[in-house]
Order: sequence, then structure tokens, then C-alpha cells
Amino acid sequence: MSLVDIWQSPPIATPSGLVVAQAAQAALLGQRPTASMPHVPKDDTWSRDRYPLLQFVQEAWPVLEPKPYIHGWYIDALCQHLEAIARRDIKRLLVNLPMRSGKSLLQSVFFPAWIWITQPEHRFLCTSYSKDLALRDSVRCRMLMLSPWYKERWRDRFSLQGDLNIKSRFANNKGGYRITSAVGGATGDGGDTLICLAPGQRIITNDGWIPIDRIVEERLPVQALSFNHQTCMIEWQQILACHHNIRKNAKLRHIVVENGPLSCALDITENHPIYIKDKGYVRASDVHIGDIVYASYGIDTGWQERRITDSLSVATAGDTYNLAIAQNNNYFAEGMLVHNCDDLHSRNEDDSPSRADIKAAIEFFNGDFAGCLTDPESSAIIVSGQRIAIDDISADILAKGGYTHLKIRQEYVPPSPGESKPVTTTIGWSDPRTELGELMHPERWGSEEVAEAKRRGMRKYLAHHQQDPEGSGGNLFNDAWWYTFTQWPELVRFKRIIQSWDMRFKDDKETGSFVVGQVWGLAPSNVDVYLLDEVRGRWSFEETKDAFRGLCQKWPQARTKLIENKANGPAIYSAFRTLTYGIVMVDVEGTKLARAENHTGSVKAGNVWLPAETLVPWIGEWRVEAQHFPSEPDDRIDAATQAWDYLLPHQLAEDPLTEERKARARRQKLLKRAQQHEKMTWSRTGA
Repeated sequence: MSLVDIWQSPPIATPSGLVVAQAAQAALLGQRPTASMPHVPKDDTWSRDRYPLLQFVQEAWPVLEPKPYIHGWYIDALCQHLEAIARRDIKRLLVNLPMRSGKSLLQSVFFPAWIWITQPEHRFLCTSYSKDLALRDSVRCRMLMLSPWYKERWRDRFSLQGDLNIKSRFANNKGGYRITSAVGGATGDGGDTLICLAPGQRIITNDGWIPIDRIVEERLPVQALSFNHQTCMIEWQQILACHHNIRKNAKLRHIVVENGPLSCALDITENHPIYIKDKGYVRASDVHIGDIVYASYGIDTGWQERRITDSLSVATAGDTYNLAIAQNNNYFAEGMLVHNCDDLHSRNEDDSPSRADIKAAIEFFNGDFAGCLTDPESSAIIVSGQRIAIDDISADILAKGGYTHLKIRQEYVPPSPGESKPVTTTIGWSDPRTELGELMHPERWGSEEVAEAKRRGMRKYLAHHQQDPEGSGGNLFNDAWWYTFTQWPELVRFKRIIQSWDMRFKDDKETGSFVVGQVWGLAPSNVDVYLLDEVRGRWSFEETKDAFRGLCQKWPQARTKLIENKANGPAIYSAFRTLTYGIVMVDVEGTKLARAENHTGSVKAGNVWLPAETLVPWIGEWRVEAQHFPSEPDDRIDAATQAWDYLLPHQLAEDPLTEERKARARRQKLLKRAQQHEKMTWSRTGA
């Protein structure tokens, strides 16, 4: 008896999906079974040798899909590797295929149904980044097994258990089961990673401010105030589900924001996502003093941006609570916008995965996930999805090794000149294409569709279709674009010399954010800038003050010191405004990516000069980080773009939601004035 754990999701998963499955597994089994490969008679008509997976897929296709089956050689490749998993020729498989290539259908629907034909005791744990997608695949797999086509052939092999036959999990009478969970959801089954609020935290509802524990325990029929990221409007939304978690060690984070008309202090578990401007949803443990949250105190007051003034870890709590909200998947707790309990992927406003989300995925995969395996020696793991970032879960797996890697690009890229043969997987498979740019499946993704995907964004195309998030030379800044100087230029040549600081200090010396201070000079041409110096480290507040003072003493020519007016910048300004001059607090606009994209033209034109490695030892690492931007660490490019914004002529990349936000703010302001006027009229007339 053996167990296949299918980790089926894009590599941006958050920390508790399979922990839920583990709890369900324990409930089903009561104990962990001993894994051993079953004996399948060779004369069985439906043995895997006689009835391969590809034939099953082709015959089962009409049962689930209304459109006719169109074969592609990449389907052969995926089926061959899944069959190798079934034979245990390989036990770890990483699949990087372009989007919309049928990965989920083959792996999460057809593969379990095919395995149960000869091995109904097999056990599957399946998860996806979205609850809807996870349930979709589970329902389709169960639908296939209950179809007349399937039952006519294999009804005598197993039957589904009536008491364990629901959307998210079903089991058969031979001991096999298929359990589904959405990654990141903290459900009633529990889990080791909690994403919840402490009792007493007030939720803004259409019936006033109500503690979340009262909403959950009394199942109050109220609506929660929610934020629509598409329209930038607040609105009432239905509460779809309530969750109560009883744990002894739920670490909490105490977050306070400035200038609220009501008490604005939130106690929230450290893994609960909270919305931060320019970052998207990030874990509460990763917010910083100075970060900007979205706050609201009622439907009539609209929403405002509020600065975090305090964020600290507090004592653990017992019971914690959460809600599932319709449509927007968020609500306001103690006036602050937080994510709800389902589909908890933190996303940037452009729908790309956030840095915190990717980091959480890797931490979970290398931590809690290992405990979900029934037998680590015989269980198999399939990690599947297109690439999304240079430091995603696929990159982490490839760096550690031990996985068979099936990588197929939308457009073929031949081996490099130094390679005599195509790259093959551990089972001997290699890409059958030979011509540069040859498409994977032109019947489905032709040249027009590929061109349209490129127009929507080359960076995303390289990651999602070519499985190359780094691209050719870099995500945003090609390493060949930088100009290099080998001798220090005379300082008197520069029209202006400035300092630019990215300050996000933290006491954690190993995982805390970097503080970066750079010195830039503007050449007489007014279009060329030179990086003259840099200091960088994971520093505390006092260490940051010392570094700031040291750079000021070293570079008296840099009379202007730029500090971003967020994060820890205001604290530095308060500490240094009486000790030095020229501190300029910069109010940035747009996202980090938008600000960097605005300067790709200057870098490509050779207007940005960097020192050679013979002058400074750290410039090699600097260029690598620039090449991988916007992957973390991104502090060096943040400091650089801040300097370029100040020194170079530019026009900030337009945020498509800016005008909508301004119009919405004007409407809410007019509405508030009208309401105040109405109250004044009522008071004067005594009506």
C-alpha cells in the first residue's frame, strides 16, 4: 500500500493547504499505514502495460470535455513521466509547462482515476492555490469515476464510500482516497499554521462594529464591509463562512495605525495577510513601521491611507476566528483591510504573486509539507506549474536537486553551442523539436496567440510560456546594458551629488530586510548618472543611524539625502533633522515595478554608469540583483530608482487606477459634504 502526494499548484502556495489534508488523512486512517507496492497480475487486461495512461486519457476525454481531443507530443511526455511515478521509477517530479496545457486535467483528474483501476488502495492528497480550482478538479475526478463509461469497465474493482463522498474528499472501499484542499485556508479541520484574528477584534458590518467572535459563534446574519480592488470602492459583501480555531499557541501581532477616529489597534495571527500599499497582501509578521494600510471606519466615511506606527509580537492566544467573504475575499478588522480565510494568496495589484507569498511557499514546502507524507521513502511528490519568478518554488527545488525536471517551452530553444545533445530527463525523454522558435502545439497556441501573449507583457510571457523568469539577460534590466567606469571620475565634474536611502531595518540579522544607502552623481550631460558608493546591511535602528552618519561624513559633497517617506524613513528623519542638513522625504508614486520600468530606457541607452569590480568588490552582486529584479532582494534597485527619479528627467509610468481613485475620492468628498449639509439643515429647522 502506498501513497502519492500530489502537490498540484503554481509555485506561489501559502503555508497550510496540505496540513489540512494531513488532518483529514488522520481522520480517515487513524494511523499511518506502512507503504509497499502492490502486486498487479501481468495478465490483467487493464494492467498498466496493456492499458497505458495516454490511451485512458484519449478514451475518457469525451466523458468530461465537450471539445474533441487534440493530441500533442507534450501530452505523451507528461503521461510518460506520470507512468514513471506510478512505477516508482521516479519519486519526485517537477513539471514546468506553459499555461493552459492541460496539466491539472491530466495530473489531478485522469491520473488518479487511472491509478485506481489497478491500485484502488492508492491515496492522493491534492491541493491548488485556489479553492475553486481545487474543488473543480476534485469534482471532475469524482464525476469521471461515477460516469457510466467508467463504471461499466471497472465497477467490480472498487466502489466509492457513501459517507466519504463529497466535493473535497472521497474514498473507496479498498482503502484509497483523494483529499483536496485549497492552499492557505484555515478550516475547521485545523492545521499547524493559523490565519485568523484574536477574539474581540471588531468587524465593520451593516449592523455596526461587532466583535468577530460574536459573529462566528452566534452566526449573525450580517454583511461585512469589503474593498473592491477593481473599482477602488468599499461595499457590503455577504459572509459565506465562519471559522473558529481552538489552539494553544497562536502567535499574535499587535498592529497600530495613526490618526484614526476610533481605536485602531489590531491583534492578528502572524500569518494573516494584511493589505499594504505598493506591496499587496503580506503576512502580518512582515509589516513594518511606516507601511501604509487601507483603513475605513464605515461605509459613509470611505477609505483612507493610514501609516503603521507600531508592530510588535504579543503573547499567544487560545481561540482565534476568521471569515470567508464573497467576491472580494477581504474585510475591515479594527478599521484595517485584511484578507479572508480562503484563497489566501497575497497578490500585487497587477495580479502577480507577491514576494511574501513566494517566500511563504518555499518555507512551507521545506517545512510543514514534509510532515504530510505517509512514508517519505515510498511516497511520490509532483510539483507542477509554470514559472513565475526567478526565486519561486521551482527554483528552490532545482537548487536543492533530487527531482526529475520536465521543462517544455512554448517556443523551442536549441541547446547552447557548448551542448552537443538536447537535455534529457532521468527517464531518457528529450524535446523532439529541432528548429528555433518551433511551437509546442500550434493547433492550440499558434503564432497569433503567441504574439498576443507577448504584447500583454514580455516578462510574463518568458516566465509563464518559456519557463524562463530570468529572461535573456534579466527580468527588467539586461546585464549588458550597464556602462562601466574603471577609474574614479573627478567629483568636480558632477553637477550634483546626492545620497539615496532605502531604510527597512529589522532586528533579525539573518532574514530581516536590508538597509541600503547609495551615492549618485549627475554628469554635466544631465542624462548620465554614476554610482559612486554604497553601504548595505541588516541593521537595527541604532546601527542604521551610525551608517547614515558615516556616509554623510564620508560624502560631504552629497548635500541632498533622499529618504522614502514610508517604512522607517520618518523615524530616521526625526532622529537626524537636527544633526544634519539636506534630508528630503520622498513621497513615491506607483509600484516598485512601475518606477523601475520608467528607467529601463535610460539604462538601455547607457546613461547609468557602474564602477568596475576592480574598484568595488560588491558590484558583481549588485548587478546580479538588478538582473533578477523584481525578485528579492530588491533594496538596491529601490534606492537606485529613487535617485534616478530625482536626478533624471522622467515621467512616471501611469497607474491605470490613479484617475479612478481620484474620481472616487471626489465623489466621497461630495457625498460627505452633502450629508453634513443635510444634518445642519435638519438641526436648524428642527425637523
